[in-house]
Amino acid sequence: MITDKPGDELIAQFEDATLASFHHADLARAGTPQSWEEFAASNPDLLSRKDSVLNKYYRAETLTSDLAKRTFLFPDKLKP
Repeated sequence: MITDKPGDELIAQFEDATLASFHHADLARAGTPQSWEEFAASNPDLLSRKDSVLNKYYRAETLTSDLAKRTFLFPDKLKP
């Protein structure tokens, strides 16, 4: 995330951690519990900024826009 205000990077890190935590909880409830290390190793695209899963569905301009920082936006990139 390109930041232009203090705290944006911290917010992005919190959002990433929250997403990963919810996904980890969903896997555990589905009957396939994993340790955090196993989860992180099998889902690197959820934890990487450079190779983020979001890059598959959103243009860089969209992800760094002011609007995207304020609200949910539907994916604007065709599936690969």
